[in-house]
Amino acid sequence: MELSSARITYHGKVASLSYVRDITKRKQAEEALRESEARFKQLFDSVNDGIAVRDAQTFELLDANRRSCEMYGYTLEEMKQLPSGSLGIDGSPDERRQHVTTHFQRLAQGLPILVQWQAKRKTGVRSGLN
Repeated sequence: MELSSARITYHGKVASLSYVRDITKRKQAEEALRESEARFKQLFDSVNDGIAVRDAQTFELLDANRRSCEMYGYTLEEMKQLPSGSLGIDGSPDERRQHVTTHFQRLAQGLPILVQWQAKRKTGVRSGLN
């Protein structure tokens, strides 16, 4: 139960007005959501492909799975600090950012994309990633 109370004046006397609510269903829904998020995170991190989640407007890295971090040699926190397009080696930084922008625009329109590029690990070593 959840109880909310407030001090009021009732018929000229100070009184307490209380409201009691059954929150059983809300607590059950919160627990189901926590369990679902835990299952998703376990699946997300167990996949052998690199997966990154970015904000569609800002391109900010929101999350990356364990394999993605291993492939590039960065921790998740380090990857979040990198500018978009900085892992690629083809073209100038501005060209890479434009390339990323174009792909995100297609995704925002609901269009699928398939990208192949040369990337670099934290150590600077080139890596062919699909």
